[in-house]
Amino acid sequence: MLKVDYTLSVSPPPNIDNSELSASKTHEFPVDGDKSLPKKYYDELRAALAKARNIVGDELTRWKELVGKDEEWKQNGKEGEEEEEANEEEDG
Repeated sequence: MLKVDYTLSVSPPPNIDNSELSASKTHEFPVDGDKSLPKKYYDELRAALAKARNIVGDELTRWKELVGKDEEWKQNGKEGEEEEEANEEEDG
């Protein structure tokens, strides 16, 4: 039996709390089609690939949102520091 499998492995920044997400995950998607019936086989293969694409997309989106929140916080913190420094220079 043919199957589509993939392993997602990410290396998040050390300050990211990834307790909700696994940094490494493997999925398998069986293809139940019979190769002697090409239409059915390719329909099953297409369905397995679509399912794999959707699941990996969802997982990557969750990682992007998690890391993006941290990056946004860092960016906002840097902008705040720059504003404070500019205010101090004007006052000084």
